[in-house]
Amino acid sequence: MGKSIRIFKSHEESERYMLEQSLKRTPEERILWLLNQIKIMNKFQSNKKEPRGFQLKKKLKEE
Repeated sequence: MGKSIRIFKSHEESERYMLEQSLKRTPEERILWLLNQIKIMNKFQSNKKEPRGFQLKKKLKEE
């Protein structure tokens, strides 16, 4: 089964939902989520380089 889709009636309602979700995350989860969002954005804008923090995270995982 695929991911569930949420449809919001207003922009404010969607912002409130995103803020509630972010408050439930630990600081580490927030950073990983942000890095993932940056990676997704760069996938659609392929002319930009990957962020350095993402490369640093990869290097730390390898060690």
